[in-house]
Amino acid sequence: MIKNFIEDVKVMGVVYGKRLHNLFTEHPNSTENPQGYWAHFLFSFTNSVILMWYCLLGIIHSFFPFVFKFNTSSAIIRSFKKLVLSNRHGPELMKYGVPTIWKNDPWNDSTRER
Repeated sequence: MIKNFIEDVKVMGVVYGKRLHNLFTEHPNSTENPQGYWAHFLFSFTNSVILMWYCLLGIIHSFFPFVFKFNTSSAIIRSFKKLVLSNRHGPELMKYGVPTIWKNDPWNDSTRER
């Protein structure tokens, strides 16, 4: 993990001398469906805060299994659905064995094969 962080720092421009602007826009623009910095920030920040909240509920659920029964798993599924529908993570989805759902909306009955 430390090695990956060091490599990320190098790529971010500390070693290669990229302009500061590129540090903040390269990743949001490198996907199949590019985003601006602020759109990426808003999506990433809100998704992360929501998931942190539901992770806290999951910890509470681990001690008291009668509360927050499906809250954490439902939040993870909703987050995954948003990522799939954003059409920005195709290579990642294929890497982890989910190639059939990133091109089509699997939750839309009109695009599902019968």
